[in-house]
Amino acid sequence: MNALRGKSDLVDSVAYYEEHASELFEKYRSVSFSEVHSDLVSLLPEVGARVLDVGAGSGRDAMALAHAGYVVTAVEPSEQLRLRAQTDSADLSIRWLDDRLPQLRLVVAERLKYDFILLSAVWMHIAPEDRIQAMEVLASLLSRDGKLAISLRMGSAGSGDRRFFTTSRDEILVTALAAGLRPVLSHGQTTDALGRPEVIWDKVVLARYAP
Repeated sequence: MNALRGKSDLVDSVAYYEEHASELFEKYRSVSFSEVHSDLVSLLPEVGARVLDVGAGSGRDAMALAHAGYVVTAVEPSEQLRLRAQTDSADLSIRWLDDRLPQLRLVVAERLKYDFILLSAVWMHIAPEDRIQAMEVLASLLSRDGKLAISLRMGSAGSGDRRFFTTSRDEILVTALAAGLRPVLSHGQTTDALGRPEVIWDKVVLARYAP
């Protein structure tokens, strides 16, 4: 096992997405936002709100949210995926940033607050020792009534060199509580929209404590 930990793990994952960008771009675009995130539709803010998509990948979710009338900032550290998605979404209200957790330095430096933050298939790439910082950063970016939606991938990483870490609903809820967030949605595990039998998902939506 490679002894390198922490931030290097995300870099390793980004390298995988760079190498397989063409294949992954088409795969992620083969399903829609509504198929993957149907449970989030009722929790979205009013049209025109500011939305942050962290780990935006192929841009599928960012584009769907922009089409729905949201002002979207999409964060994606894989240059190959980001540039493809940016080209496809040139006519939409999406800002693309090369940034990454746990720090999200560029996003934080803008001092903006977001009404909805989406992390779809991202948390398993964050090393356990970086998760407290990542959650604190995400909490700091939420508006007073904002919501943070995190999809958790369970099961194996499958083929390739992506580095995954174990995730669980309990672990993320404890981390969220320490960052001043509470769950507003936490449901049972669901099957994979891409039909991969070895992959299951859980989803947690968080919000700030009431003042």
